Amino acid sequence: MCDRFTLCYAESVVSEDSAWIMKLSPSLFWDVDQRTVDPDRHARWLLERILERGRWEDWESVRDNLGRKQLDGLYETIRVSPKSLNFLRVYLCRS
Repeated sequence: MCDRFTLCYAESVVSEDSAWIMKLSPSLFWDVDQRTVDPDRHARWLLERILERGRWEDWESVRDNLGRKQLDGLYETIRVSPKSLNFLRVYLCRS
């Protein structure tokens, strides 16, 4: 019964605005419940995880849903490999 309640609660957390999260690779969420990820609250964590371990389709999804402005705002604070940071720098046209 607890599992059913937890599942129902978790499903109610997913709003229409964040439904795209459920389409990302499940392997990105090996340590958390994918249904509880809030793209507004966890944007930096989500971007870091996708840049480091995501597929191309995951990148396209985060790019389309977070938007260039929010990605630019996260650029200075993310903790990723130099390779991933350079990818984002080129995408954002930063020098």
